[in-house]
Amino acid sequence: MACCWSRGAERLLPPSRDSPFDRMLLDGVARAEQAGVFRSSPSAVQRRCLSGTLGLVVQFSPVHYGKKRSPTTSPQRVADTTVDPAAFNFTKVNPVEKIAEVEVAAGRPQAVTVLANISPLALGHTLLIPSYDQVLPQVLTEEHFLTGLHLLAKSSRHDFRLV
Repeated sequence: MACCWSRGAERLLPPSRDSPFDRMLLDGVARAEQAGVFRSSPSAVQRRCLSGTLGLVVQFSPVHYGKKRSPTTSPQRVADTTVDPAAFNFTKVNPVEKIAEVEVAAGRPQAVTVLANISPLALGHTLLIPSYDQVLPQVLTEEHFLTGLHLLAKSSRHDFRLV
């Protein structure tokens, strides 16, 4: 199944060999799954290729959306820049969900905490949390986006994406 590239392009690529970063992610996700913290399984996701030359894939999982953590803000708010320390934040996750701390030199060096997504949509679905201990609002900044790209560059897998 093709995703995010032209249909059939995956046949043109050599098979990927997992990088140390890939192994760290996949091993951490496996540990979290074995610990029973997952609320859904990527195998339950229904996928369908859309017609056209882009190779786009639509996916749906009623289990995923039914068992996600409830949002702590109103769905009408586009970006909440305030942080309520009493509400859920990533420092309150089960310690088994924490996979690793990864150093990234994107702009300025920083540590990024990698968490297993407990409602995964795909193999290796993780969350990248920059400045984990600062309990920042969940707002995507240019610096955070570049940090994600630097981490993606550590992967040798063709099926890993930054979403």
